[in-house]
Amino acid sequence: MARAMDRAVEIAPAGMPPGLPPVLRAFVADHGEPIRWARTNEARPWVVITAEHVGYLAYDEPSRSRLQRELARTRWAEAAGVPIPEIVSASEHEIVTRRVPADPPAGTAYVKAAVAAADQIHEAPAPRLPAHSGVRRSPRRTLPLRLARLVAGRVDLREFVAVRRAASSLTKDELSHGDFHPNNVLFDREGEQVHVIDWSYLGFQPRHTDLIEMWTQLRDDRSRR
Repeated sequence: MARAMDRAVEIAPAGMPPGLPPVLRAFVADHGEPIRWARTNEARPWVVITAEHVGYLAYDEPSRSRLQRELARTRWAEAAGVPIPEIVSASEHEIVTRRVPADPPAGTAYVKAAVAAADQIHEAPAPRLPAHSGVRRSPRRTLPLRLARLVAGRVDLREFVAVRRAASSLTKDELSHGDFHPNNVLFDREGEQVHVIDWSYLGFQPRHTDLIEMWTQLRDDRSRR
């Protein structure tokens, strides 16, 4: 969600711009004027943030399907004791959660809370998942950017390909969030707790995949140590 908000469109004080889906206007009527809103791509629901709530809003059949999958997995996480934002309401067309703090993801308290949340996911009884759950493929359009990063990082391409092949052969035996990074593990510094969001890639991965992804995306050297 936070990553989506980085690319969000600010709402003018005068109100909602014209031509938006009815579900978005209904959300505004119920929960007030948005602070920010965004849609990351055509398959995902709208993400709308107000002063107190976050709404995930479906506007067509693909986004409704994704919304219901997200709701089922969020309910599973809630039942498993994984810390998530409180679900205020849910329907076929929307999920509304309580807005939670999103303090800078750094420090011992954040790392400990994030690791504990990852452990809760790994140890929980797995929900029923489709065979392809957890599979991620980068869009072809991002290939030039990924190659540029390899060059900038002075990574040997042959070594990188060999490592990728070795990684793909690892046994996928651990239930994992699948997208476990600071933008999806929100930090409440005052409460020293985290809230985990975005369950799109819940599935089975090689052991410690979630913790490795978190470690690579921490921005603070002390937190990584």
